[in-house]
Amino acid sequence: MFGIKKIDALLLKSFVGPFLVTLSIALLVFILQFLWKHIDDLIGKGFETDVLLELVFYLSLSLIPMVLPLAILLASIITFGNLGEHYELVALKSAGIGLLRFMRPLFIAVVGIALIAFYFSNWVLPVVNLKYHTKLYSVVRSKPALNLKEGVFNSEITNYVIKIGKKDPDNETLHDVKIWDHTAKGDKAMVISAERGQMYVPANDSVLIFRLYNGFKYDEMKETPEKRGHHEHMRMSFKEFDLIMDMSMFEFDGADESIFKRNPKMLGITQLLAELDSLQIRRTRLPQKLRKQVEPYFKVVKKDIEEKESADTLFAGINHQTADSSLLSLLSFPKTSRDKLLRKARDDARNVKSFTSYASKQSSGKSKKSIQYWIYIYNKFALSFSCLVLFLIGAATGAIIRKGGLGMPMVISIILFMAYHVLNTIGRKLAEELVISPFHGVWFASYVLTPLAIFLVYKAAMDSDLINEESWAKYAKFFRPITFVIRRARGLLGV
Repeated sequence: MFGIKKIDALLLKSFVGPFLVTLSIALLVFILQFLWKHIDDLIGKGFETDVLLELVFYLSLSLIPMVLPLAILLASIITFGNLGEHYELVALKSAGIGLLRFMRPLFIAVVGIALIAFYFSNWVLPVVNLKYHTKLYSVVRSKPALNLKEGVFNSEITNYVIKIGKKDPDNETLHDVKIWDHTAKGDKAMVISAERGQMYVPANDSVLIFRLYNGFKYDEMKETPEKRGHHEHMRMSFKEFDLIMDMSMFEFDGADESIFKRNPKMLGITQLLAELDSLQIRRTRLPQKLRKQVEPYFKVVKKDIEEKESADTLFAGINHQTADSSLLSLLSFPKTSRDKLLRKARDDARNVKSFTSYASKQSSGKSKKSIQYWIYIYNKFALSFSCLVLFLIGAATGAIIRKGGLGMPMVISIILFMAYHVLNTIGRKLAEELVISPFHGVWFASYVLTPLAIFLVYKAAMDSDLINEESWAKYAKFFRPITFVIRRARGLLGV
């Protein structure tokens, strides 16, 4: 018993290292992908380091549900591949310890990881997604930091256009400065021209100060009725002049989290079920609302068609015994009234069609929204189950290939994970398009991979060489005669 416990501890220790390494590598890859995708939104905006670190931290946590199955799959392949490569599995089996008994401690550990993953996806991940998307939204909509270039018109500051002739290496001293000030109402602008100046921002302030020397201010005067057509302006010279500009638009301003709170990514199971209940109530009210909107168009209301023509006069010419419900009965009306009735009927039909089309779109939209809610609910359970399935696939595959390290295990794990991801995406898309139910869509990948996991575990327990290179080389001998015949046939045909 003591030996078994020691082996279990050794196996757990062998699994933890690869698991943490692969989890870190996968997170790093996806973080680099994010940085590459949003590089234009991050560069040149002058963010503080803590803002970027906070964004990357929330991003790392939000990526855990994606990389966790991959880390479990790769770590299990590496662990059992190393044991098989060093003949430790053979030694254990010869000692009477079966593969399933040997996998039990790791399976229990993965069950614990799956439970933690469920807790994380239900309670922690919604908060993380809310923080991450809010921070990312704030970063993307933030304006770039002001950067004046020589000889280039800069209009990044609202109501100002700035052009400088030369800028010293200290990035503060400017020469040949021209500023167009549009802060006054109207189309008129005040033009400021100076030989040189200094640009600086006071400590702990959100303003930019231009201290200009030896220049002029040109201010166009407002037109008056007496001097219409005359363009007068006022010119004022100065030795020193301070122009203060508001720079609060360039400061990083965090967005309000409430704009993302109704997104299903930001909700737990309890909140999703509450949203589904309210959504179902709104859906049941749609037919009643539509009926109230279209009901007036199906009622016969006696009213004057013309100002001097009453409803009794209008309907007097109809023989009610012979008139049918078709449009031919309108021939009994006077021509003026008949045209108005046809026009009104056409308008009423268009209004009814518009109301019904809008109600149909609303119903379809609410159906798709409810499907999204159910997808996120089932996905929290499917994530934990997929960890168990991929562990079984990885452990069995590692025991069969008997190769450790990051070579063959990495290739096989990437192929298997891509298959899992593709199947998961297909199932989700089918559910979103109302082809299958949300439950079957979310569990579609598990339906396919669970039998594969059972098959591989059985083959590994029976010491199968299913994925062994030597077995494939042995099976390749059977195809050599067929290959020889094909080559001879191509030679005779001159192909």
